[in-house]
Amino acid sequence: MDTTTALTIIGGILLVLGIAKVIFPKQFNQNIMGDLHAEAVNPAAAIRVALGGAILVSGIVALSC
Repeated sequence: MDTTTALTIIGGILLVLGIAKVIFPKQFNQNIMGDLHAEAVNPAAAIRVALGGAILVSGIVALSC
């Protein structure tokens, strides 16, 4: 497999994962960590959105290479 195909596949997967983390952060946390304390739900979702943005950027860079 050449690098162009590999980076296209990796970029596509990262874009889908990043979009899911940005659009549904609370549900993403629920699936990964289970039930959180009520005071921890919003801060955990905010961190998940920031991580989703970083994953989106990584996916865009992979697709542009």
